Amino acid sequence: MRAGVIGTGHVGLVTCASLAAMGHEVTGFDVDHDKISLLREGLTPFYEPGLDELLGEATRSGRLDFSTRIEDAVEKADVVFICVGTPARANGEANLVAVEDAAREVVRKARPGLVIVEKSTVPAGTARRLKQVLERERPDIADRLHVVSNPEFLREGQGVDDAMRPDRILVGAESPYAFAVVRDLYGPLIKRGSELIETDIPTAELSKHACNAFLALKISYANALAQICELAGADVVCVTKVMGSDPRIGAHFLQA
Repeated sequence: MRAGVIGTGHVGLVTCASLAAMGHEVTGFDVDHDKISLLREGLTPFYEPGLDELLGEATRSGRLDFSTRIEDAVEKADVVFICVGTPARANGEANLVAVEDAAREVVRKARPGLVIVEKSTVPAGTARRLKQVLERERPDIADRLHVVSNPEFLREGQGVDDAMRPDRILVGAESPYAFAVVRDLYGPLIKRGSELIETDIPTAELSKHACNAFLALKISYANALAQICELAGADVVCVTKVMGSDPRIGAHFLQA
């Protein structure tokens, strides 16, 4: 399968390298010429354990290339991932300008049947906005384009392992065709035991934030617990160890 990836930050590069490692033909796009030159040499602009090796192997095999021309990543692709940044505005809202701009550029080069995947962390309702972009830019084929939500669950420092051995793959879509394309794309991971969860788009979008919020809640709880332990003269390390040994709670993210 042919895949395009828009954006070569942490999520974009891990997506590029992991898809190529699964056997797909991948083209990563970025407007930064210096970064693209570096990536074509098999070098990464940041450190992520295992990424240099995965990227180097993929580029040497010919399954992965990079370009500053968006048409190279879109025109022959079956699926295109949008992996651009969504920094917070001053009021805390996600800035979706880059996501919408990417969708606009992608659809201008798209052919009917293209599956467009929002991989960036976006608010619920973003896919609906992207579909409006598609309808404005390409009313001739908008009804034959497919928007999918496939949130990333990558941890910095463990991104390669999370991408190649995910515990779950979350896919939100509206058409059997879109589900089938993404299912085929992730086929190698599903065969190795990764759980595929298929749902509607708003549920997929919101699930990402639900996970992030709960993890933040556990950290905040651990910090509050540390203060209580200090007042009571209790050992917070032992308390959290006891809590973490309960399978209903788990030990992850309980460190104060």
